Amino acid sequence: MINLVFLATATINTDTDPRCELQDQVLGAPQLCVMSGKDVYVDTQITVIGSHPLVLAAFHDLEITANGKLILTSPSGGTPGAGANDPACHTPTSGVAGSGVPSGGGAGGSFGGSGAAGGVGGYGTSSPLSGGTAGSTIAPIQRVIGGCKGSPGGNVTSMPGGTPGNGGGAVMLLASNKLTLSGYVASGGGGGLPALYAGGGGGGSGGFVGLDAMFYSITGQVTANGGGGASGGGSTGTMVYSGFPGTDGTSSSTIAAAGGVGQFSGGNGGSGSIGTQPNGSPGQSAPYGGGGGGGGAGVILVKRAAPAGGSYSPPLTIVP
Repeated sequence: MINLVFLATATINTDTDPRCELQDQVLGAPQLCVMSGKDVYVDTQITVIGSHPLVLAAFHDLEITANGKLILTSPSGGTPGAGANDPACHTPTSGVAGSGVPSGGGAGGSFGGSGAAGGVGGYGTSSPLSGGTAGSTIAPIQRVIGGCKGSPGGNVTSMPGGTPGNGGGAVMLLASNKLTLSGYVASGGGGGLPALYAGGGGGGSGGFVGLDAMFYSITGQVTANGGGGASGGGSTGTMVYSGFPGTDGTSSSTIAAAGGVGQFSGGNGGSGSIGTQPNGSPGQSAPYGGGGGGGGAGVILVKRAAPAGGSYSPPLTIVP
């Protein structure tokens, strides 16, 4: 058997890459794109997109070097990470729409942690409109599942609400012998997008990273943080304005994805999950568009026992 080596910066599309061997999961779940080799070696930045979660499987050793970066984060307004927005996700409700008046913000996506509610639009007026409510988290984790999308902000008459962020992608790293990780793996949720005068979109949840090996040597970082919610649109009374987007789930264990900052009396978006805080922060209620809620944490799963080193956000979920 030959080795699988990544030395040049590239994007893997799990729908089209000829190295993918598609394998079924349970009924209704997306098939896995399995790429295998005797040894698997990643020494560059690899971005992974497509509808199939990725599995990197080594029959001996798998190594992601200090130069290695495996990116499954879903960028705000861009192409989602591989396997994002899984059918198992519980759909959050959208912000309540208005007719000529401001609307509520969308909710953040929930996966390992809860997304947050969107802010109330028209807060303090005689007809406030509620923000979206987050869906349930997913537990227990019984297969490879991508992260979950937020919900849209409410429309205002003909003006659409903000688009939600996508959930982070999904990857499983398997080694029959040793898994070495000196670089990082990131599967953050996307930041929500804003809209003119209307409610901001909720942030996507973090995605999924699975680790399974006989031996581990981990000094790098693994993250699956939620994205920030967009701020609600605002108004000066004579003019209407767009909000600002939330940022994508970070590749950090201490700095959360920020929500968009509201202006002209639009609500701030909520921040995404981070570290031991698995839930997103709620969008701010405001006299005009409500802010989108932040996305909840994804899942970092390890089989049997936790590795001695490494940095993880959220904390590891250990399964037999």
